[in-house]
Amino acid sequence: MRRRFSIILLTLLLGVALATPLAAALAQGDGYGLNETYTAATGEQPPSNPDPLPQTLGLIINWTLGLLGFVFLMLMIVAGIEWMTAGGNEEKVTKAKTMINAAIAGLIVIFISYALADAIVAALSVASNTG
Repeated sequence: MRRRFSIILLTLLLGVALATPLAAALAQGDGYGLNETYTAATGEQPPSNPDPLPQTLGLIINWTLGLLGFVFLMLMIVAGIEWMTAGGNEEKVTKAKTMINAAIAGLIVIFISYALADAIVAALSVASNTG
């Protein structure tokens, strides 16, 4: 139980550590000088994006689900290596099979989550007239 709590806490801290630079980059919103370039090239102000919330949510969700997909892929690879190096030890083979089944279940959950999140972000974009 203590190990599981430690893993959950470490995962949350890693998520915060990865999300903080992303949030800081999105908060700057300077466009990397593209607004000035657009104005210099056309003589007009660039079109404004009135509500980037759906795009920001979509970006955060995509990064999070991508990271989780990578974690489950690595879990699958580790389980496969453990199975190959079991050397006939049934306990290790059973553990590896259980790990592979858990990784497959996790990937299925991630795919379903991605589909739901994509539908929700698309609905938000339509509702806020940004998509």
